[in-house]
Amino acid sequence: MKENQKFSIIINGEEREAKILSTPIIDNVEYAIYSLEDEEEEYVFAARIVQDADGYDELIDIEDENIKEELLKIAQNL
Repeated sequence: MKENQKFSIIINGEEREAKILSTPIIDNVEYAIYSLEDEEEEYVFAARIVQDADGYDELIDIEDENIKEELLKIAQNL
């Protein structure tokens, strides 16, 4: 995934368009900071990037609170 890349994501059963804001690497693991826009606000999320069996990027939830805090700091500086 690259910065400014747009992609589709399913949230609560609804397909939405998202945009990559940054792809920081922490401890040799690549993460995505991405935004979803709706009519009123912009929402920012973060996820770990992994490749599936076919070589496509997949976003995985982050469980490590320390990583979440680091990514939050990065997102606030974008």
